[in-house]
Amino acid sequence: MADSRESSIVPAQDALLVMDEDGRVADWNPRAEAIFGWGRNEALGHELAELIIPERFRAAHSQGFRRFLKTGQAALLNRSIELVALRRDGTDFPLEVTIAEVGSGDVRRFAARARDLSERERTEHELKDVSRTAGDSHAVSETADERPARLEPPTDGRAVRILLAEDSDDNSFLVKSYLRGTPCVVEVAENGAVALAKFKRERYDLVLMDMGMPVMDGYATVGEMRRFERENERRPTPIVALTAYALPENFERTRAAGCDSYLTKPVRKTTLLDMIREFTHGFR
Repeated sequence: MADSRESSIVPAQDALLVMDEDGRVADWNPRAEAIFGWGRNEALGHELAELIIPERFRAAHSQGFRRFLKTGQAALLNRSIELVALRRDGTDFPLEVTIAEVGSGDVRRFAARARDLSERERTEHELKDVSRTAGDSHAVSETADERPARLEPPTDGRAVRILLAEDSDDNSFLVKSYLRGTPCVVEVAENGAVALAKFKRERYDLVLMDMGMPVMDGYATVGEMRRFERENERRPTPIVALTAYALPENFERTRAAGCDSYLTKPVRKTTLLDMIREFTHGFR
């Protein structure tokens, strides 16, 4: 897998690590080089645990991995977790990682999308320091994702209309809570068929599409939306895929279906707002 291909489908701030069933590195993108300090050629073929996991945690990691290979049961797959990782210089740092099994047939591989959380933690500590100095107890309790949203409409006061295709009530609530107090108006569709009907009936500034929707999945729904636009000579609406799988083949498939970009779950508030700014021209 070429580096250029990876960099076009993985967010720039994220490392992409691929491990085989022997626990050895099978792929390592440029961001992984920057975060962990090991060059790609140095990392390939080496045990992943020795490169990125502090020594005090390696035994538990190896035991858990062997148990998964034997039983197929793993609590950490396909969800975002935070853990302590290791840089080449021996320093520990906080890392957010989402792991999924990839490969086919007898070939088993595991891909991880990893994000360095050091900067976020520094920012939060700085905010607390500033708030203590100013005597502002309210600011102490706020993290970067909890501060009020900063989305302002253009001078005509028009709202940003968003169609959220999402079957999970919890995820819908999360997105709407992120956008509370912003110029965004969110309409929820609980399955792909409902989303398509709403899309044909109304005009939206942005569509957030869960790719695992029931009745009609996100891929089919987006395809039908794009076909409807072509047949009716309608200007394409920006569509952003929501997916839990941070894997190259998943991102390529969303783009082939007609999505303009993607967000990996769980979605962070700041990332969501940045995406809305990017696709709703005239908003800042």
